[in-house]
Amino acid sequence: MQAIGQIEKAITWRVGVDVIRVISHYYQTPMRAIIKHTGINNNWFTLYIVRGTEPEVFTLNRYQQLYPHIAKDQLQQKLNDLTEQGFLSVDPLDAYRLTKTGRKAIERTMQMAHREMGKIRALPYQEMQYLADLLHRIVINSIQFNLPIEKHMMKISRWTDVGEFAPMTTRIEQYLTDLKRYRHDAKIASWQQHYIEGEVWETFTMICEEKADTTTALDDLLQAHGHERITLAHALQSLEQRGWITKSDLPNQYHITELGHIVYDEATHMTDQYFYAGWLCLSEKELQDLHYLLLQLHDTLQQAAA
Repeated sequence: MQAIGQIEKAITWRVGVDVIRVISHYYQTPMRAIIKHTGINNNWFTLYIVRGTEPEVFTLNRYQQLYPHIAKDQLQQKLNDLTEQGFLSVDPLDAYRLTKTGRKAIERTMQMAHREMGKIRALPYQEMQYLADLLHRIVINSIQFNLPIEKHMMKISRWTDVGEFAPMTTRIEQYLTDLKRYRHDAKIASWQQHYIEGEVWETFTMICEEKADTTTALDDLLQAHGHERITLAHALQSLEQRGWITKSDLPNQYHITELGHIVYDEATHMTDQYFYAGWLCLSEKELQDLHYLLLQLHDTLQQAAA
């Protein structure tokens, strides 16, 4: 029975992710205009993270903690660029803070997104309010749930919450984004017990999910995350030594082993255990209502945007 419930929640969550994507169509153009005007361009999300970390200072180590699969040099370059542009300041201890310009830029960007979301009229008000309240309960329960997992990205996500009196679409998008960030936290937590580097786990994941299985394809994906070619050789060697992958009969191709399947399935299960723990606050009927309302909202927004 538990397995069936988990599958149903997973289906509901996929609809939730689709709702985030559809809502983004309504604010992307004006938001991009603000991003271009301020000059933060492709680096706006780093400012978003630094702002969400406050009142703590932001460091390269914290950045690496959030994105362990990305090369430190690439993350450092993002911080360097924002500092050179005057959006961040750095102290002698290599701690980064928003400058007045940086704060204004990222807060204006989020305000523009909120303004556009506030214009959206989809389902009847009472249904939107009910949906927002259900999602809010999951978010709060997820934050309070006592699990051995750091909730860094979810806590960062919360800074854009403008409160329970915000327009309903804005609230719904906020809570869904909070949960999306929390799933990121859950995924990272699911493999920490293996004491493995982020880029090695990323290589393993790409092979398991059949996103890439040749050295050429794997190398391209790792280089996109700032890693040098030698990183792939280290990752493949490490995974082979653990017995998680094996070479194929074809040249430069790898497959997951039976042990690798067990390890990956365990991580997937742990991710779901962490992520859906916060959903336990809803009754079976409320979970059904959540699914139905998300589906209705998605279809209505999709039709309106067409």
